Amino acid sequence: MHRGHSGRMEFIMIKKKLLSTALVLLLLLTIIPTAALASEPVYVTRGTVCDMLLVAADDYTEDLTRGDIIKGYGDGELKEDQLVTRAEAFVMISHAFGELPAPVGNDLRLNPQSVSFTEVPVWAQADVNNLVSAGVVIGSIDSTLYEKDNVTAEQVQTVINRIWALKGSNLKDDFYNTVNKAWLDQSVIKPGETSAGGFVEIDNLNNERLTGIINEIISGTYSKGTKEQKISDFYHSVLDMDARNKQGIAPIKSYLDEIDAVDSMDKLYAVQKTLLDDLSLNGLFSFSVDVDMKDSNKYTIYFSGISPEIPKELYAAGDSPQTTAYKNHLKTLLDLSGDENAQEQANAFYEMEKVLSQSQLDTQDYGNVDKINNAYTVDQLQAIFPAMDVRQAITDSGYQLPDKVIILDVELTEAFAKYYTAENLSLLKTIVKLSLLFGYGDSLGQDFLDASDAFRAAFYGVEGTQSDAEIASLETQNIMSDYLGKAFIDKYFSARAKQDVENMVTDFISIYKSRVSKLDWMSAVTKQMAIKKLDTMTVKIGYPDSWESPMDKVEIKSGSYFSNMTAIAKQSRLENIALQGRPVDNTKWMMSAYEVNAYYNPTANEIVFPAGILQAPFYDINASKEANLGGIGTVIAHEITHAFDNNGAKFDENGNAVNWWTASDYQKFEALCAEVTQHYNGYESAPGIYLNGALTLSENIADLGGMACALESMKKLSDPDYDAFFKNNAKIWEMTCTRQYLELLSQMDVHSPNKARTNQVVQNFEEFYQTYGITEKDGMYTPVRVQIW
Repeated sequence: MHRGHSGRMEFIMIKKKLLSTALVLLLLLTIIPTAALASEPVYVTRGTVCDMLLVAADDYTEDLTRGDIIKGYGDGELKEDQLVTRAEAFVMISHAFGELPAPVGNDLRLNPQSVSFTEVPVWAQADVNNLVSAGVVIGSIDSTLYEKDNVTAEQVQTVINRIWALKGSNLKDDFYNTVNKAWLDQSVIKPGETSAGGFVEIDNLNNERLTGIINEIISGTYSKGTKEQKISDFYHSVLDMDARNKQGIAPIKSYLDEIDAVDSMDKLYAVQKTLLDDLSLNGLFSFSVDVDMKDSNKYTIYFSGISPEIPKELYAAGDSPQTTAYKNHLKTLLDLSGDENAQEQANAFYEMEKVLSQSQLDTQDYGNVDKINNAYTVDQLQAIFPAMDVRQAITDSGYQLPDKVIILDVELTEAFAKYYTAENLSLLKTIVKLSLLFGYGDSLGQDFLDASDAFRAAFYGVEGTQSDAEIASLETQNIMSDYLGKAFIDKYFSARAKQDVENMVTDFISIYKSRVSKLDWMSAVTKQMAIKKLDTMTVKIGYPDSWESPMDKVEIKSGSYFSNMTAIAKQSRLENIALQGRPVDNTKWMMSAYEVNAYYNPTANEIVFPAGILQAPFYDINASKEANLGGIGTVIAHEITHAFDNNGAKFDENGNAVNWWTASDYQKFEALCAEVTQHYNGYESAPGIYLNGALTLSENIADLGGMACALESMKKLSDPDYDAFFKNNAKIWEMTCTRQYLELLSQMDVHSPNKARTNQVVQNFEEFYQTYGITEKDGMYTPVRVQIW
């Protein structure tokens, strides 16, 4: 449903579609993604720019006239038919909007800073500085203005969009920024975190509540083996930095020495097995059990090898602050391990990952069952890894030999197999060593925590750090989620709220069935199958029926954080091994009861809404029906829609990956998906940061379907307040983050940036146009509306 924030896990559509120019590769007013580039730019005249600005700035500059915007040459001629230059366009934009406000809050974080241009003509300097100071233009590669180059209407419109966002004063031009203007300007990101906003604020509230519960528990004494004893001792083991610093690297020193002593592939395998047995650590490869995508009542074996740690796009882009931060972090970890060749080994590891990334699936493809459900026999997997005894590796991992093994990313696996040779022994040792350091470094002393903080600061732009007590509480919440979840529900979640949301879900499923039955692009036979999927959909709200936890079988001690984590990891591995041969248990939850999130599970055909998200602004039992529909209502319908997005649509009502579409219907569906991709592709979430419509397709389909269904429910109300509905929907998506984090999300997150989750959605619905009087002269207007469900 949404991306997690850093405390818990490291995890303006312009009025005309973006066309590109050859210029945008160098400078400029705007940079447009390569996928959007056209071969020939269409430049605009001075008069056309003036016409655009008269419309764009009329609500911002009182009594604006043509003469305010366009000035004559020395001979007095306006030359409106002459192609406009970049410098002229800057000046005209500045004249139209006047002195721009200095960016604060969210704008200060996201708008480019320290931009400067050379070769700016004297007559344009003041106006160029006005735009630069406001953060609405981005620099060129060589800081040259290229003032005489011509520009396109799209480039001019992009700067206009940025000014609309900066001002945030007109709902008709930028709905998201206007509704959330006060919050965005005053927003503050907590030390040690990457973002703040609606999700994060609820998460922080839940953290405070859970910390209160934890503090009550740790003040008492309890019998060994009780939930309270485990919570208390685990929390203290995390918090006891004196003990952790005293231990230093000792808990993993023997394993590091064993890795260093390896001089053959057989010994390397032996160390891998030791790490698996002692620490449940998968170094070079792993086997695990999960649901069979073709037969969701059964579990099957999955294999995975090494996967690059950072987004593949970063490796391809070459040197950047992020790749430098990552390489430095690799070296730092190896230095802390005592590796005398840390720099050399870090470089070799990074170069291997860079090569592997070229074979890796695109992020969005990991949701595509056609690309990830690759069944291999044990012999076929053995053929990929001639230097590995695959049968022994499976049984040593604790599993019985299966009929098939699923490989999610075949090309990546084959690429890694080429490294799994005696010739690469030194590199393979480094991989195992780094897997140990990545896996358990944060459970050691302060030097490892400092290394993580330094990496997060450089990679994500994080400022400050969380306190030891905050970290101990958050880690306890992550590990003891079943125990704490029960206490959280008892104290903060009401039966009335659960019943109210259950009623909403029932209503939405009914609405969805009605909408499917009325689709004009889908045949009757496919509609019947879609409705069958809705009829059999399982709904989980608030909390699980059973609080049984793997932690019941784990012995938690008051001493070593490292030892506690290894005990927990071992039990988790045993739980997974025990699944082999058993029928799938769909009563299990994939999230804690207090997580601020929601999800659709395609192999179970279920939607799940933890109590954590059922709070204001998403849901307030005392709020108006309209506000709740704009909040949790759109979220509920969003999750239902995931059953029919480009990934969920490939699973049937039983959660099996089988085709239930007619060929013709699926072809029409793919064409509609392409329209959604185009609608979002190239959307600018912050100056110079653009949305990838293919990457975010599944979530965009769900956002659009969620809005359509919630609006359908609004029609049942007497005299519905659409203003309250739309504004609360914008409110739930309020978010600020560091620019570096947003850049990273634009490359790896399947969710659109939150601004797009408002603006790019609402502009497709007539109710929005009617509520706010949107016309083709307004920024929120789109000439082509998209909708699937």
